Amino acid sequence: MPTLQTYLEYIDPTVGTWRSGRPGDEYKSRIDSLPVINSKITLLEMPSESHKVMISGFSELSLDQFRRKKTIAEKEFFVDYTTGIVQFHRNNEGKTFTLSYHGKGLIVIPASRIYTMIQKNPDVIITLQDYIDELKIYIQQLDLKMDETIKAIQDAIQATAHANLAADHAVLATEEAIKATDDARKAAESTLVIRKEPVDTFDDLIKAYPSPENGWQVTLNSTADIYRFNSQSGLWELVGNFLGGSIPNATDQQDGLLSKEDFSKLRRIDEKTYSKRVLVFVLPTIEVGIQPIIARLPFKGRVIGARALCGTRGGGNTVISIETSSDMMNWQSILASNIVILDNQYFDDGTGSLSNVEVPENTLFRLDVLEVGTNVQNITLEVMIETTI
Repeated sequence: MPTLQTYLEYIDPTVGTWRSGRPGDEYKSRIDSLPVINSKITLLEMPSESHKVMISGFSELSLDQFRRKKTIAEKEFFVDYTTGIVQFHRNNEGKTFTLSYHGKGLIVIPASRIYTMIQKNPDVIITLQDYIDELKIYIQQLDLKMDETIKAIQDAIQATAHANLAADHAVLATEEAIKATDDARKAAESTLVIRKEPVDTFDDLIKAYPSPENGWQVTLNSTADIYRFNSQSGLWELVGNFLGGSIPNATDQQDGLLSKEDFSKLRRIDEKTYSKRVLVFVLPTIEVGIQPIIARLPFKGRVIGARALCGTRGGGNTVISIETSSDMMNWQSILASNIVILDNQYFDDGTGSLSNVEVPENTLFRLDVLEVGTNVQNITLEVMIETTI
């Protein structure tokens, strides 16, 4: 804390002009046009009481009148000639008036000579200049914090853009998977074979099966020709000849026909079957507590793992729990041990383990951040889920 002795070492003079009013040093005639702020106008110089202050359309109250009335009318004003302050009625707030007077001068005191005792010891003081200097330092620090905040916002915007790009890629991959599944289904239908009882001739075939379905296959006893019904063309098509023999079911050792069980499974193959899904949580900024992002899994399955990483590492550990719910009201953790990103690391330490891995269809997921390392940002957490039919 500065002392009085310290400030006496500097030369910081009082600046001002003061007139005596005697011949050769007369008071200066002034006209100030100033606004009323907080019912007051501070003149630019100290006014001469003998010459008075003049305002067109207003009457000046003397000191005795002001003390007796204790109020000022709307067209009145009072001048404190020791301070140069003119007081008005509150209805004149914000208005600008022209004041005529004779100025005696003005004395400006430096900020380093305006002080306040902060302890009973008279040598321990703090001046207005101290406050100004501290304010300058605070403003510089505030500018630095503002720059850091702007950078954090820019980083968050960039992370969001990356997340949107990843989402677009995920949508594209899903569309491609659906198309591939549709192609596989069509391929399966084109090779589908459902064996029916043989008949003697082709005419008997038409009579025996008047409303065939796709893939029905019939052998003609008379020729050993094999016909398969194609629902796309609406025709029985010749696919081979086996001299009356039968085609065995396919195994892992030889080609053949599908069994009805294998056929049923093949018909049910789509993007939901035996696939692995990943729920991705992206947190540009992170605070302790429940995070606002909630994800829904539209399939039943089994959670097989969870990993986390951060784009900006920081000091101290970051601890995250994964919770699930079916009704948005009751939540429980699926981890036996939480996911931890250790001090000054980008990736979690791999110690997170699962306790409740089976999840039904439409299960809700959210994150509960238990601890956050200093300056940790842009966290991505992936929940790996194996879905089945």
